[in-house]
Amino acid sequence: MRENRSWIHGYSYFKKEGKYLWGKYVKPDLKELQEDKTFYKTVLSYGEEEILSDSKEAMISPSFPIELILKFRSGMFNCPLDCLKETLKYYAWRQCETAILNYGLDTAIQEKIVNPSKSSWCNQCGECCVGLAGHISLTKNDEERIVNFYKRNFDRSVARYDPEAWEDSCKERVKFLTQCVDFVEFDPFWMDVGEREKICLVACPFLERLDSKRSLCIIDPIKPEACRNYNQEHCQKEKVEYHKQAS
Repeated sequence: MRENRSWIHGYSYFKKEGKYLWGKYVKPDLKELQEDKTFYKTVLSYGEEEILSDSKEAMISPSFPIELILKFRSGMFNCPLDCLKETLKYYAWRQCETAILNYGLDTAIQEKIVNPSKSSWCNQCGECCVGLAGHISLTKNDEERIVNFYKRNFDRSVARYDPEAWEDSCKERVKFLTQCVDFVEFDPFWMDVGEREKICLVACPFLERLDSKRSLCIIDPIKPEACRNYNQEHCQKEKVEYHKQAS
């Protein structure tokens, strides 16, 4: 049985877990993925060509909740391979969109912004963040709070090189990510992201995987009002409804 340990423990474990995820979820279908030229081109356009190459560097970032997505989103698609393709396109898109922000679950835990310990009824399964809770609409205050959170805490590395880079790029990137939360819902939603192929929003962009059992919100202290109001009763009801639909 695989050890259920967080990749936060260090880079060597990050790499080990990333290679494990790639080997389990990508490698078995690597030939078919490579032969789909449209899919292959889309992934390459986001600079994530290593996930489609059988090299020593091939891996999936262990912060990406791939296990959760493939488990609960497969019913949206005609076959498991289609689900994997859309998941990997979403992965490549998300890696590209969030790279400049220089912030993730590792930083959130280190800065004591997110507490990984279980302290309530929530077991941190992350299922409500992959559409099982239905459509989540952000208020104007939600958007402003998230943008200000990033601006206040995570523009340090960018500001060193170009003080205007945050206003010109990071701020707009965060605003765009908050808009994506609006469209993470149980039914598939493909967002037009410009010149590239449309991306299926299969999980909240602020959800990151801690280990094989848990995923956490990296903006937990200022997460959307709908998420903060989500309680144990909602959780149980949504899971019952989901399993009814699945059966």
